[in-house]
Amino acid sequence: MYLRPVPQDSPDKQLIHAINEEAFPEWERCSVDSLYASGADGNLDMLGIYDEDELAGFLAVRKFENIRYLAYFAVESSRRSHGTGSTALQLLSRYYSGCQIVTEFETPDGSSAIKQRRRDFYLRSGFRETGWYSFYDETEFTVACSGSGFDKACFDRFVTYLGTIVPDFIPKLYRKQQENKLYYMFNKPQGCVTARSDAVHKTVMDYFPADIAKKLHPVGRLDKDTCGLLVLTTDGDLDFRIMQPDRHISKTYFFYALGEMTAEKVKRLENGIQMADFTTRRAVFRFVREYRIRELESFMSARRRDRYMKNPDGPAFSGEITICEGKKHEVKRMLEAVNCRIIFLRRDSIGALTLDPNLSPGEYRPLTEKELSLLKTES
Repeated sequence: MYLRPVPQDSPDKQLIHAINEEAFPEWERCSVDSLYASGADGNLDMLGIYDEDELAGFLAVRKFENIRYLAYFAVESSRRSHGTGSTALQLLSRYYSGCQIVTEFETPDGSSAIKQRRRDFYLRSGFRETGWYSFYDETEFTVACSGSGFDKACFDRFVTYLGTIVPDFIPKLYRKQQENKLYYMFNKPQGCVTARSDAVHKTVMDYFPADIAKKLHPVGRLDKDTCGLLVLTTDGDLDFRIMQPDRHISKTYFFYALGEMTAEKVKRLENGIQMADFTTRRAVFRFVREYRIRELESFMSARRRDRYMKNPDGPAFSGEITICEGKKHEVKRMLEAVNCRIIFLRRDSIGALTLDPNLSPGEYRPLTEKELSLLKTES
């Protein structure tokens, strides 16, 4: 995937128009023609998001001094929720290397799941909240940026400049009195999803009181059938630092698996396995003990138990593995690559932070100062 400028006379302009029409309701939409027209001074880049030369979305970016302001961003509907948006934002940071990417999103207020999802998306994709807010069109927006600092003076000058090309654009910028940040350790049980809301499944937020849940967001995610350590916080900075792919923070998982583990398989797991779409980084594996499949029946899901128990005397084992990245289903895929199948997976640690053994599944508690220090030092 890559980014490429889309000139106004490009045939892809019509595709951008179609994506724009589908992605935004009329009241929120800015026409593609008006976007191009507002960049007549040369300070707007219309960038196409391309996947093997096929347009997957677009970004409209205003350029001012060292700021690159992401004004508009949309992904083609069939590619949403497949990582295209996050990848595009990572590419954007590289495209404007040395500049700070700034954007704004509507501040979540507990009444709109869409607002919360947008915020969570930007925080997962390398942005952090600056602590500044803007107000215009009777709506509050959160100012977010990439990188570790925020040049408020430069942003003030940018807002003044923007007012010269966008009629009646006079936002009010302000800070709010900051609440104490919240940090929780949660022992996620199996069967719930790591999301703020879900129409079908119970979510991790359902285990917290409503007044706390509306403020929190999870740091990373665990699959529905994976249990164990999950951190939830109101601290966007911590979320950003832990989830940045280039920080390679270790995560240790305990598991039960069907199959046999050999020295050759351990070597493959620890040295990196070639998957269809990536090669895993080096890992640390620890064999715990051998079992027979029948001994692990209580850890099997009801819908797969009959299939697994066809060979009750077959080999099984438990183990621990530490990885330094977080690709989707990575641990399960790694074990499958060596002909073993995980039937139970629990995350026990993130960096030096370990799951409190006194927390039962579904229970949570605030992080101690020492635990918080461990997380912040690691990140």
